[in-house]
Amino acid sequence: MDVDAASLFPAATNSTGTTGAELTDDNLIQARTLLRNQAAPRPWYICVPPATYSGFLKLEKFTNMLYVGTDEGGTAVEEARVGKIYGADVYESQLLSGTAPNATGAFWSKTHYFKAIQRQPTTHTWYSPLDLSWVVSMDSIYGMFERLEADEAAAATTNSSNWSVKALCVK
Repeated sequence: MDVDAASLFPAATNSTGTTGAELTDDNLIQARTLLRNQAAPRPWYICVPPATYSGFLKLEKFTNMLYVGTDEGGTAVEEARVGKIYGADVYESQLLSGTAPNATGAFWSKTHYFKAIQRQPTTHTWYSPLDLSWVVSMDSIYGMFERLEADEAAAATTNSSNWSVKALCVK
């Protein structure tokens, strides 16, 4: 499910950053401006690969407590949340699209993407006496989608609320 969700990021219309390079402070400010220009509701999220997140550690606004305040504690281990910058929770993931050194992350509003689950993951197990082992499989019915709204043209459905910014970065 995480890989399917991350595969939606490259389709975003707006983009910031340079493929194969770390995101700069100016890139993050540009992404924030693009969301504000579209009146994107909060909460906001940023998801980047490890190399790009390591680049964030060079930004004082990301590491200095005067800018980020106090952390609630435990969220990095429990939910992969590793920080907050420009009002957005930042997540680090190795599952983002791209072949090193290129990657695509995103800066988006919570309501831009959604997950629809028809059935929760179900685990199936059985013991195979011929293999002397357990066989385990899982299945689920779900989908990852962008929020679509009807635009002003008749019979047209487009992503008129463009509340996501593609972040071109380094993997």
